[in-house]
Amino acid sequence: MMRRYAESGCPTGSPSEETQKRGHKTIQLVTESHRAPAFNTAIAAMMDHLNYLSKLKPNEMGKFTAETFVLLLAPMAPHVTEEIWRALGHDSSFIWNPGPSSIQN
Repeated sequence: MMRRYAESGCPTGSPSEETQKRGHKTIQLVTESHRAPAFNTAIAAMMDHLNYLSKLKPNEMGKFTAETFVLLLAPMAPHVTEEIWRALGHDSSFIWNPGPSSIQN
């Protein structure tokens, strides 16, 4: 999914309201799971979100959605995250970016 997004030129796109809601729900679940720590729950939430994102076209996903997913992956797979982060067009390491936070309604 990330390769397809990067190969399409990393379009900024416009994620739908559903994509944004699912993204914020995933951020919240992963953040809570890291505090617990319950990494299996975090991984399950990310896999569910990845399955959803893989059905979207790159311009439907948007840059924010792609980068958020990559930053959620960072605590569990930092080396892979660095490679993906660079493929998304960043010159500096992901470690200098704040992690994503959810918007709770």
